[in-house]
Amino acid sequence: MNGLVTLLLKDVRELLNACRGVRRHSVLKLGFIVAFMLAFTIGLAALFLDGFHFLDTLGGIGLLVVNRLFALFFFGLSCMLVLSALLASHTAFFRSPETDLLLTLPVPRQTVYLHRFFHAAALSSWAFFFIILPFVGAYAWHENLSWMFSFWTLLFAVPLVIFCAALGALLALIGAVIFPGRRLRALLLTGGLLAGAVWLWNYFRPALQVDSEATVFLSRLIPGLRLASYPLLPSWWISEGIMSLTRGVFRRGMLFWLVLFSNALMAVQVYLWVAGRLFVAGYYRVRGSPGVQRRRALLLSSAERILAVVLPRDIASLMVKDIRIFLRDPAQWGQSVFFFGLLALYFLNLRNLHYHTLPIRFRNLIVFLNVFSIATVMASFASRFIFPQLSLEGQSFWVIGMAPTTFGRVLIAKFTLAAGAAVTLAVLLMAVCVRMLGVEPLAARASMAAAASSGLALAALATGLGAVFMDLRRSDPTAIVSGFGGTVTLLVCLGYIALALLPLGLVFHIYGARGTVLLEAALRRALAWLVLLTAVATAVPLNLGWRALKRREY
Repeated sequence: MNGLVTLLLKDVRELLNACRGVRRHSVLKLGFIVAFMLAFTIGLAALFLDGFHFLDTLGGIGLLVVNRLFALFFFGLSCMLVLSALLASHTAFFRSPETDLLLTLPVPRQTVYLHRFFHAAALSSWAFFFIILPFVGAYAWHENLSWMFSFWTLLFAVPLVIFCAALGALLALIGAVIFPGRRLRALLLTGGLLAGAVWLWNYFRPALQVDSEATVFLSRLIPGLRLASYPLLPSWWISEGIMSLTRGVFRRGMLFWLVLFSNALMAVQVYLWVAGRLFVAGYYRVRGSPGVQRRRALLLSSAERILAVVLPRDIASLMVKDIRIFLRDPAQWGQSVFFFGLLALYFLNLRNLHYHTLPIRFRNLIVFLNVFSIATVMASFASRFIFPQLSLEGQSFWVIGMAPTTFGRVLIAKFTLAAGAAVTLAVLLMAVCVRMLGVEPLAARASMAAAASSGLALAALATGLGAVFMDLRRSDPTAIVSGFGGTVTLLVCLGYIALALLPLGLVFHIYGARGTVLLEAALRRALAWLVLLTAVATAVPLNLGWRALKRREY
């Protein structure tokens, strides 16, 4: 136990040193982060408060929904906590240099397992507390509750985090032992887990269906409400416990807290028991698993020959080189597949959410919101992956000066590849969206044009500003992005999105109130403004980047 306390005190000291190191960052970056956090928290609280006011207008139905809303809210957060804990546990257990060191020190293995568990739980749960703060604050403001309501919520949130973190850690341990280097076994296990989940759902389904008429009606109105209110789930314990303590029913509320706390302790105990048998084995399997055998990149070689027909040879070679580097870095293509895959999954399920049955005005509004979501994801990826491309050329950048090409053509190659990928992804995602929603051709063409323009402009902004703020002294892309240039790039990208898409969103919002003739005229003006702003956002940063590359001494 003394060893665990020492390790935790070391983590606290590292956190304090990191807080002291914040002053080394630029004021612009810190101000932007603080402003974004405040705006996000206040905006989320206002959104929740508006939702509670809307439920008030529903009368008795709204009262029934509010009483069960906490169960649904914490059920969704619990699922996200388990997934986040799974990812954080895999990194903290098997990919952390600190784990390498601790396993070689004369520290009891149970201490190492507990320390890495608390580390993963802290990494995976900070966003959880960041989300529940505006929700709890909005509900307390709406119901005129005292500060004790926030205290009770925090009291229940801690064991919930421990419980979900233990589940995620267990999944990480089991996956590390079974998955590395065994694709067939991984597929079979995944299929078995899905089959088991289906069996459990069919087994518990009769119990879930035995409920009051009010719950049956609400479950049709809000999908997932009946599952979240199942009495054997932690989401129901925390919902009933908080509401009981808020109403002054102390014994019932503390009973639910003790149930949740005891299950959290039991989950940690099970994790320690499993870790004693699988942690070291999983560690060696992950660290010693054979890498993927190198194969001849026939597809990329063919792509280079095809690009050489359309583009100059040097530009085609530079583009293929960047594609190879991108595919060799799982951190880049993994995040891209994850986030854009989530967007594609959401768009493909729009009909399952019955959004295509809404009035045309609301469908057009949803289309605009989806354009905005694609553009914001594009902005984050442009500042994260496109902006540092020139800087990552590193100390060998002077070699380009001796090659049969120019710095301007290097800039063109970077921009062409980034713009091609961004525009293609944006158009494909919007095509799926408008197809699922069944919007009118005019709105479909306008939304796809807005998505394509956003991809083009954001790629140009990130490429051009990446040349202006090029830093050849650093090789870490995270350090390059977190500097002054990366912050400016993100701000400019977000500014472009606001200026370019908000007029288009306003047109979608007022559609149906003034008539189709006015809609077409307003859309023409909005699209003309979009084309003009996109042309400026594309030409100006690329020109600035080209001039910066010409003036720079290597």
